[in-house]
Amino acid sequence: MGFLENGNSATDGQTPWTVGPDALFAELKDLLHPQVAALALVDPRAPGPDAFLLVRGLDASAVTAWCEAGHKQDDLFQRARRRTAAAEQLNGRAGSSLLPAGLEAMVQLVPASRTSGRSWYLALARPEEPFDEQAQHLASLLLRALQAAFDYPAEPGLGRVLLGADHELVHADPRTEARFLRQPEVLDQLREQLPAVVSQRWPELDDERLHDIALDLAGQGTWIRFRRAAALTGAGIAAVAAHHWYLELRPLGKDDVPPLGALDDDRVARAVAYLSDHYRSSPTLGDVAEAVQTSPFHFHRLFVKHAGISPKHYLLRIQLMIAKWLLRATRTPIGEIASATGFASHGHFTATFHRLVGVSPSTFREQA
Repeated sequence: MGFLENGNSATDGQTPWTVGPDALFAELKDLLHPQVAALALVDPRAPGPDAFLLVRGLDASAVTAWCEAGHKQDDLFQRARRRTAAAEQLNGRAGSSLLPAGLEAMVQLVPASRTSGRSWYLALARPEEPFDEQAQHLASLLLRALQAAFDYPAEPGLGRVLLGADHELVHADPRTEARFLRQPEVLDQLREQLPAVVSQRWPELDDERLHDIALDLAGQGTWIRFRRAAALTGAGIAAVAAHHWYLELRPLGKDDVPPLGALDDDRVARAVAYLSDHYRSSPTLGDVAEAVQTSPFHFHRLFVKHAGISPKHYLLRIQLMIAKWLLRATRTPIGEIASATGFASHGHFTATFHRLVGVSPSTFREQA
């Protein structure tokens, strides 16, 4: 999909923030043909490596050095701070201390918020072809489209949050930031619970994959879809500092999955993660029990004891929760939603949805 065309829509439930940096770089390559690219949400006074959302064509040590001191001597960056954009051929004597010498380069900056002091930062470089005014304007439009996709989600009730490697807040959309200011305990609980729950459910967490958890944040059940991403890899930077956390927050409905924090039994916690990750294939009780190395009978008792609901009903609630979201926020055909959420057929999905939600999927979509 093209982020300039669809970055702020929910036509398929995907945005640059859910599809990951590879798709974003492909969009940049298609539009502006960069050999080197860096996208970040930086504090121009003290940029940090974990604010970088996308890095291609640069090693981690170059980014680390730029964050530590290089940005202060980066003429291209400093000129962009004054004028929002700068472009030139890097001859090694001036220009950018981040982008390689000998390339045509461009930097764009867009203020992110008045309170944080951060700016959206896009740096691109390519050989031979200068970034003319049209290319600079196109880059500015793309950066502003990315900002709008993050800050102004088209889906009602959706909040977007970016946390750094230390789980400190890097950025949030304006409504979510306002909520954090009114209820600082929401952010505090999120930062406290997220690492504990994630480390228990996914001891070996894969970068870039989307996962789902449900937590109680200040009395509000919250569905959190998250992705941990590493923009930087390689020597010169600690692995943990290379990560940031992208979160989507949605309120839980009364028939959605129950909010569960860290659990007393690690097997049940891993089972909750397994069900969340495999709802599309409708795993059986035996499948889940085998995944956590427990007999089906014993596992069922454990799950009900610690989760307060049977594995079968937990799975069904996940499937319906995702289905309701897709009906509400996208134009995906109902038959495709049935398949994507693990139902055997369009008819099975429609009958189950009507029985448990009270209306048909098409009526739910119209009402939503």
